[in-house]
Amino acid sequence: MKSRKILLSGICLTLILSALALGGCISMERVTPSRALTGNELTISTGTSGTIGQLHIGLGDTGKQSYTDNTTGKSRTRLAAWLYLHIDGNPPADQRQQVFAGDAVNFQGYSLYVEQISSGGIACAPGSSTGDVHLIVNQP
Repeated sequence: MKSRKILLSGICLTLILSALALGGCISMERVTPSRALTGNELTISTGTSGTIGQLHIGLGDTGKQSYTDNTTGKSRTRLAAWLYLHIDGNPPADQRQQVFAGDAVNFQGYSLYVEQISSGGIACAPGSSTGDVHLIVNQP
């Protein structure tokens, strides 16, 4: 009976610690646009891409990034995402862009609003990162 209580206590403690560890690993920043935006909504995961019209959007990585706040001049840390933008053509158009939640990016007539960035979670391979970016995209 005593060994059963110890076993159950150990299982409960393991579950609690696992939940705390997983919950603490995921970061998310969301900035709702100040005005209602219409357009195509797209969520892309790290290492994948999505297409709107002729625009291919890839998400390279997400994670915390330091930058200097233009209004205060102080260093801050926020979640950032690296987007890879590509349009086929002759010549093709490519752009690599670091973005934060709330940023707007214009590329070849397309307008992208970065509504949300998340980072963390359970990676499928050692050393890999996980994350998502949620965009609102308007076509030319």
